[in-house]
Amino acid sequence: MLKLTLITILFSAFQFGAFSSVVDSLKEIYPDQPNAEKALTLCELCYQLAYSDTKEAIHYGRLGYEAAEKTGDQALKAQALNDWSIPYLVMGDYDSVFVLCNQSLEIRQELGDSVGVAKLLNKMANAQYELGNLDESLALNLRALEIFESNDLKGFAGRVLSNIGVIYEKSGLFEKALVNYRKAKEVALETDNSHAYYTALSSEAVCLSKLGNYAEADQKLNEALSYYIEEANTDMIAGVYQNLGFNARLNKDTQKGKRYYELAYTTYETNNNESGLGTISCNLGQVYMDLGQLDSAETYLNKGLELAKKNHSYYQLSDAYKGLMRLENLKGNFQIAEEYFDLYEQQVDSIYNSETATAISEMLVKYDTETKEKALINERLANKNNQLLLILSGVIILILILSIVLIQYRRKLYREKVKNEELQSLENERGRIARDLHDNLGAELTLITSKIDIEAYKNQETTLGQTLDDISEISKNANHQLRETIWSIHNSTISSQELLKKIKSYFDRIKNSASIELIVTNDSPNNSFSPAIGLNLFRISQEALNNAVKYANASNVSIKLNTNRLEIVDNGDGFNLQTVRRGYGLNNMAERAKETEGKLIIHSDKNGTQIILEFN
Repeated sequence: MLKLTLITILFSAFQFGAFSSVVDSLKEIYPDQPNAEKALTLCELCYQLAYSDTKEAIHYGRLGYEAAEKTGDQALKAQALNDWSIPYLVMGDYDSVFVLCNQSLEIRQELGDSVGVAKLLNKMANAQYELGNLDESLALNLRALEIFESNDLKGFAGRVLSNIGVIYEKSGLFEKALVNYRKAKEVALETDNSHAYYTALSSEAVCLSKLGNYAEADQKLNEALSYYIEEANTDMIAGVYQNLGFNARLNKDTQKGKRYYELAYTTYETNNNESGLGTISCNLGQVYMDLGQLDSAETYLNKGLELAKKNHSYYQLSDAYKGLMRLENLKGNFQIAEEYFDLYEQQVDSIYNSETATAISEMLVKYDTETKEKALINERLANKNNQLLLILSGVIILILILSIVLIQYRRKLYREKVKNEELQSLENERGRIARDLHDNLGAELTLITSKIDIEAYKNQETTLGQTLDDISEISKNANHQLRETIWSIHNSTISSQELLKKIKSYFDRIKNSASIELIVTNDSPNNSFSPAIGLNLFRISQEALNNAVKYANASNVSIKLNTNRLEIVDNGDGFNLQTVRRGYGLNNMAERAKETEGKLIIHSDKNGTQIILEFN
């Protein structure tokens, strides 16, 4: 390991010397150049500095765009905007990436530069992936792939295939991900592109790790590492270190995983790669918890949370909250752990929505492509018909009109058939996901709870027994949360009667022996909601009932539901909206109200609390 680290440092030093020479030369020549040449030089400076000094890279990117503007050359402006977006992508400022790329995209489309459009789509797809928008990332990647393949640009197509593989892997479709990674490797060999080959090889290795093929994954990752060390590509070296640590940790070799993670952290830190630092910080936090070093774990997890918020990284936030929840449980701070669990649950719900939408997006992209092809065929037929109209008689015109009517009728039937097939496919997929969650994760949670209860009974007179009881309660709660989510996605719609029955069932479960009464009023018994709306209404009711039972000392609670309004009222002690702490759940309710595109109103005083949600 020491030898490998020394080799990395030596190659990095060599690369740095050559890099500094190039950058210094570019800085020296650009001031005296004409605007067109100056713009190209400044764009190259922006690109060269993007991975080492993002602030300086952004400075030169802005100067490059200003020089390009003075030339009036639209293609040069588009290139300057594209290069300027690179350091923002590296530092995780995705809003800036979208602004610059969309400006460049508009110019490329006006110029008819389809290849330039595809490159921009690919970059925006990467940004959408980092934000957790898998459906949008997949749609952008598929559009880019179509353009690259139609222009026979195999090298670019191979990179996009790797990106699509990553999305499938994130969705748990490992075999499908492996197919894309291996296609990407084949394309890289055909085009003699070593960098693309080893990128796909690294991704394939991670997928194999998740399938339990640790030895094969380790061999492929070390092969990639040797190549990147030879190329002195420090960012990719850091990524391979991270993947080697991941593989070792899955293989139960925690110390080895820790060493690789620390190498990755140091390399990302040297490169000022905040996105990489955010991910590796969360990984190190988990490793230190495995080793029982809770102070170190807390330091890295808080670092990961800080960077996740700064970079707006969807998955890093989920990892940070999950790690902090585990940490607080290990420290015995169960109330704080529950708060982190609520935050983690919000991320999981959001990720589920995005990943479920991916399948829908695939169908829509495919359908959109087929529609465009049919439109092109119809346009060609129309042109031929226009020529024939100059020659043919009125009888043939009549036949043509009848033919068009028939085609439109057949199209209508075809569209209805496709729509019905897509809806059926979506229903099947929803049912499959619900079954998988119930049969696999639900069963595992039940087994864990059962084993914890057995150990708690054995140690019931000890502190360990009390701790195990607390953990068992958390596990049971997680199982309930899971089953409530399964309930919400199992059907295409949720009736108001089902929703209120589920709320009543939850109330009966939590009130225990408390003398509190629940009154339920259904003003729209025939109404129904989408799974997303139904889940959010249930979660808001869950928060309100939980607060009323546990904290408000209420003797009765009423819930009234109609088509677009949910009202929850208790006669408890109330609270001060200005001073109540976050753990009360108000933030959770506010976030869920936003997801329903609704308005949340809360009134509370010493006579009780009223919560009103007006939703669409």
